[in-house]
Amino acid sequence: MSYATSPSHPRICLVCIADPLVALDVATILAEVYPSANLISEPDHAAALSAIEGVDSPPVAVLFLSPDLLDQSPLGKRLTELGAAIILMGTAAEESSDTHGHAVLQRPFRTADLVALLPRDTLSR
Repeated sequence: MSYATSPSHPRICLVCIADPLVALDVATILAEVYPSANLISEPDHAAALSAIEGVDSPPVAVLFLSPDLLDQSPLGKRLTELGAAIILMGTAAEESSDTHGHAVLQRPFRTADLVALLPRDTLSR
């Protein structure tokens, strides 16, 4: 499937998921949707935070993280400061009644499930 990005497509896509197969699936989908974006995939929050040092535009970020920990983690705080579109994954996110306004990618997922959660202003069909 082919996706056309709008002029407001993200310059950075961040994947922070410890499971290498899930991270690869998510990264592959994001690379297909946003072929000109710089794709960063890191297995842990400290490495992801270091990788986005100096970034000044809002990325799309897919994180394996509880909504309750997002505001407490340095990575979550930095992404929020940047105005990132944050998509959460994991059991805690899936079971949370309050995701603090962030999208949650339910498992198992398909390409269409992730694409449906991406910011509309970054896609055109």
